[in-house]
Amino acid sequence: MTCILAASDRLRSSARFLPDRAGLRLMQIHQEAGDLTPLAGGAVLLLWTAGVVTLAAVSFARRDV
Repeated sequence: MTCILAASDRLRSSARFLPDRAGLRLMQIHQEAGDLTPLAGGAVLLLWTAGVVTLAAVSFARRDV
């Protein structure tokens, strides 16, 4: 899915906020124009993780009532 988004010029700016692309920026040595910095990539990855953990907690709380 990411490859499809990254291939389109109009969607490339949105694709960089997906977790796999943001996580890759943590180990990036050279930065290209328009890329996230390693700190921003880590922050985006942290937000994705927090969102998934929150959704899982809500789902478990509703199911186990």
